[in-house]
Amino acid sequence: MEENKTIQLDGEWEFFPNTFLDPEESSQADGKMISVPGKWNRFFTGEKNPAYGFGTYRLKILVPKDSKQVYGMRIRSIRTAAKLFVNGKLTEQIGVPSTTPEHHTGSALTFSSVLKPNRHGEIELLIHASNYDHVGAGGIHKSIKFGNLNTIHKEFSFSAAMQFLVLVIMLIHSLYAFILFSLRPKRKELLFFALGIFFFGICVVLDDDRLLLNLIPLNYEWFLKILKFSYVALAACLLQFIKHMFFAQYKYKALDYLSFLCLLSGIFVIILPAAYTGFSEYNFVLLLISFATITVLIFKLITKEKRDVLFILLAAVSIVSSLGWGILRSLGIVHYSSFYPYDLIFAVVLFSTYWFKQFFQETEEKEALYNKPQQEDQLKDRFLANTSHELRNPLHGIINIAESIVSDQKNQLNANTKNNLELLITIGRRMALMLNDLIDITRIKEKGIRLEKQNVNINTVVLPNEVIQTMRAHSTGQRTAWIIIVFK
Repeated sequence: MEENKTIQLDGEWEFFPNTFLDPEESSQADGKMISVPGKWNRFFTGEKNPAYGFGTYRLKILVPKDSKQVYGMRIRSIRTAAKLFVNGKLTEQIGVPSTTPEHHTGSALTFSSVLKPNRHGEIELLIHASNYDHVGAGGIHKSIKFGNLNTIHKEFSFSAAMQFLVLVIMLIHSLYAFILFSLRPKRKELLFFALGIFFFGICVVLDDDRLLLNLIPLNYEWFLKILKFSYVALAACLLQFIKHMFFAQYKYKALDYLSFLCLLSGIFVIILPAAYTGFSEYNFVLLLISFATITVLIFKLITKEKRDVLFILLAAVSIVSSLGWGILRSLGIVHYSSFYPYDLIFAVVLFSTYWFKQFFQETEEKEALYNKPQQEDQLKDRFLANTSHELRNPLHGIINIAESIVSDQKNQLNANTKNNLELLITIGRRMALMLNDLIDITRIKEKGIRLEKQNVNINTVVLPNEVIQTMRAHSTGQRTAWIIIVFK
């Protein structure tokens, strides 16, 4: 056996149901054959629950006598308490295995052990196991790894590092989404995304090497409750995320009902004893329906040609794939020994890509909305400038005609007509000044004119007589009193 490789001790083991073999006399007994990993339920068919019981696993491993390797093994799941004996000596223990439920204590911890062959090159493994916690299946649930001790430790360290990396990525994205939700409370999809990613991280650190149990000591019942609750809570959050993200304008009551069932299932998981919350029953069916619904809805979005929804589709497929394989492994349908983080990392990267694209697109839209009034203001200035140019020429013509009449026919005009013509000339000049001011304002905005500031005589700007004449013309036939105050 190569030092840098490990093997899985899958296959036929000897099994002694309802018996804890004496480690020193175990070689004299003959047991029944059982598949590892697998359930031991068929050996306890006469019991009320065939998953409950106790027994002994035995396997003999032959290694070269002259080998200098240090061997080891990694046990990742035995339901739900076990003692490991190597060549008759107790080396590891999780929980307290017992022949009776009263003295039994379950544990979900994983462990590694050093295996020292005897002088004949033999390693006899003896595992006392008991289960009175898990209703679905008892016995060795996951493959046992065997190989060089350093290789065993390296593989476990790599797997643990990958799980920790995924957890950190999940928590960072969850915190990021929570912060965005606090800034924009109306965006409920951010809240459900944050909660979903958080529960996904909990599933990761509880379902493989169960790293969280090394930090928070939990008995097997609460480990199972939190794990199952995290799965159904994740399903509910993803359903609501999809609804608020893409179907907020539609009344999809089915998503609300399905989310409510997931939430109700999670509450039952927490409240009821673990014996009533097996994955093999309604939990598995509910999760399957939820994730199938999510996949169908996302494919529906693809048919509607929603913008950038392909990222969400691939992310959802990755998450459903990871969760599906995890559930199948929990049910004992498939077996694989190493943590596979790449679909989870791929899903998070896709989610992040989608959010960033959304952010940049919203930024561009806001910039376009911001620039639109400025563009309209520029169009208004151009319109005023062009209109001023068009009005100024005929206005000058009117002023010139009025001036020529006043000057040429000065002696023929009566006083009233002469005053009206002079008022017309004054108003025309003022309109001409206003048009020039409009043109100057446009030039100032376009930085096409330079202002030279200097002191002016106010009497040359405002002519009291002309002002009075203008206002008198607008108030013909009315009794009006004028008060003019000039500050010197």
